[in-house]
Amino acid sequence: MIFYAYFMTEISFSWMGIRWQLNKLQLRARLSMKLSCRFMHRQSLFR
Repeated sequence: MIFYAYFMTEISFSWMGIRWQLNKLQLRARLSMKLSCRFMHRQSLFR
């Protein structure tokens, strides 16, 4: 029973870590998209 509880907590913690990593990746992707959009806009202005 104790082993089962430990196993469940391990799974939940690893899941939280995975979700955190995914959120970080999403935020980074959003930031890069914003930066690239801004860069493209600037390029079109300079043309």
